[in-house]
Amino acid sequence: MEIGDLLAKIQSVDFMKLFDEALEKVFPNIIQLIQEQLSEGETALGSMPDYKSDVYANFKEKYVATYKIYPTTDLRVTGNLYEGIFVQNGLLSIEISSRDPKSAKLEKKYGQRIYVLNEKSMDKLRPILYTILMNNYRHAIGFN
Repeated sequence: MEIGDLLAKIQSVDFMKLFDEALEKVFPNIIQLIQEQLSEGETALGSMPDYKSDVYANFKEKYVATYKIYPTTDLRVTGNLYEGIFVQNGLLSIEISSRDPKSAKLEKKYGQRIYVLNEKSMDKLRPILYTILMNNYRHAIGFN
């Protein structure tokens, strides 16, 4: 490939499109990382609060296996909140929520922060996103 041809390909690359495509490919990773965070009682702002009710905490300890590992609020009883988590493109951002009917109540109580990745999760996501983005870029300029 001639240098002029390469330069023309580089100049024609739509970087926003490449980034959007790469971001969509990591949506499953984002969901998995949010599920992991919640199961560990973590959000973007740190640890979830301990349960206010000892009765409920005892119930969780008895019936939810992850509670014994991470004895903080994990928003898991049936698993519906976790299973319902979705990520989709918005106009200028991505939307993350859950299709679980209880999600509105939980979001009101704990805030949207329950769906925001913390630094530990971002550290896991960055190299995945970077690899996909670079592969898309190489493909766009003809370096497969």
